[in-house]
Formats: sequence, C-alpha cells, structure tokens
Amino acid sequence: MAYGQDKAANAFLKKYNTDLAKDGHFRGITKFDSNNLQRFNPLTTASHAFIIWTKQCPFVSLLPNGKELQKIFKTVTEKGFKSFSGINGIQLATETLTPGSTGNDANIATVTTDDSNSFGIKCYEFSGRPIGNYIELIMTGISDPKTKVATYHGLIADGIMEFAPKNHTMELLYVVTDNTELSTGIEYSCLITNILFTESPRDFLNFDRGNTGIVEIDINFTGVKYESPAINEIATKALASLRYNKTQLEYNPNILAFTTENFDGQTPATPNPSLASPYVNGNKYELGAYHSATNKAVPGNFK
Repeated sequence: MAYGQDKAANAFLKKYNTDLAKDGHFRGITKFDSNNLQRFNPLTTASHAFIIWTKQCPFVSLLPNGKELQKIFKTVTEKGFKSFSGINGIQLATETLTPGSTGNDANIATVTTDDSNSFGIKCYEFSGRPIGNYIELIMTGISDPKTKVATYHGLIADGIMEFAPKNHTMELLYVVTDNTELSTGIEYSCLITNILFTESPRDFLNFDRGNTGIVEIDINFTGVKYESPAINEIATKALASLRYNKTQLEYNPNILAFTTENFDGQTPATPNPSLASPYVNGNKYELGAYHSATNKAVPGNFK
C-alpha cells in the first residue's frame, strides 16, 4: 500500500507548489517584483462556492408535482444560495498526564474529532413559498405534526414505499474553489449524507404593520460529512460539467429588435438591432426573436 499525499484527504485538490524557502517572505525586504510575486498567493475566504444535490428525497419524487417541487428547490438552492454554514474545524482532544512526585503535567494526544453535523443554507424565498412547502412536505411525511405517524403522504399505506431512512434523506456535494471557479482550482470539497431538515421557518408570516421586506429563509439540517480523495475527484468532475456564463461577454439575451427608417405600413425589410424604442412612427412594434441555435432572426410585427 502506498502512503503519502495521494492518500490524504486533500488529494485531487489545488496544491501549493511555490517555494517560499528561497525568499525572506515577510522578514526584511519583501520582494514584490515580477520575479517573486508568484510566491504570494494568499487564500481568500470562500467567496466562490457550489452546492450540488446528488440525491433528493426519494418519496417526494413519487408524489403529485413532487418532481417539480424538487426541481425548484434544487435550482434555487444551487444557483441562488446566499450562504452555507456548518463546516467546523478539526479538533484534537488531549488528556493530562502527571508523572512522578513532581506534579509536572503533560498533555497526551487521545482522539481527533470533527463535530460538523449541523448545517445551514440561506437563500431567498419566493412567492408561493416553494422552498418552505418542499421542506414541510418532507417533514410532515416523515411524521405527521398531530398524530406523529409516518405516512409519506399515502405512499406507505398504499404499499408503494416502505418507511426507511434511505427514502426520506438527501445528500449534497459542497465545493469551494479559488477565484477561477475551475475544476482545477478546488480548495475544498465534502459530501454530506443522511440530510434531515430540522426546521421550516415561518416567522416571516407574522404581521407587523409597516414592516415589509424581502424574505430570506434559513434552511437548517443535520447530516454526516465525509472528506476523501474519491469525493474530491467526484467534485472535480461535477464542477467541470457545470455550464454557466463566467463573463459578461458570454451573455446573449436572445432577442433582437427590427425597424425600418421609413415605415410604409408594410413588414420592415431590414433588421436593425439598435432600435431603442418598441414604437415606430407611432405604431407599436412587437420585438422579433433571435434564435442562437440557428443564427436566424424571426421578424417582429407591427400592431
């Protein structure tokens, strides 16, 4: 069996490969010239992070509109979460050893612990409460608030699904990257399993005259966190598969407006993407569409 860096929890993650031993670092004159600047690349806080749900609640997918609720929950929490919390530091426990008659104490290492088991996601709630309704659907299916009976909302009684932790828990991948957001720049990743929501906030439903605002919801849950080279490799592949605009130059609104310099009551002959107003010579003009897949424009119509 091979031992070393490839077996450590940080295998497949971004490596620090700069030799600071050749420089005085922060002693004496710090060299910030172009030949030495590469040595200074400080780690920043997790400003680039990703949540990827690898497993959603199985019993919900069998309920009417269940898959649609799961899709909304996945989209909002993955693409619109404001914060993620619960990653705690690893701690080493010690015991005191007092040898001989002198009473000189020494700390002896015993066990290393990681108490990361309670997590939180903050995101915006939307009109219709899709996030809260999804969480409550799971919680009340596991245990009815009044009777305390597990029902899965009829699936258990109908013999469709048995009551078991595997049928009402979820799993997610949490990934932190450097400011490139590339799969080669992953600083940290973990897999959280056995996820159970512990609360569905409703305090924003209380009324206070004159007090209005956008609702942010805290999604609190428990789970079991794992870190390993295999999880890092999965995170690398998952991040590489994500597709989204990383620069403003990639943005395509997929619409173009069309007009003509002298409208004669007929369909405009020449498309003009620079049209600033939907009105031409007092006539309402319905904007045309631009299909990026075919690179063809569909003219609009005057009304």
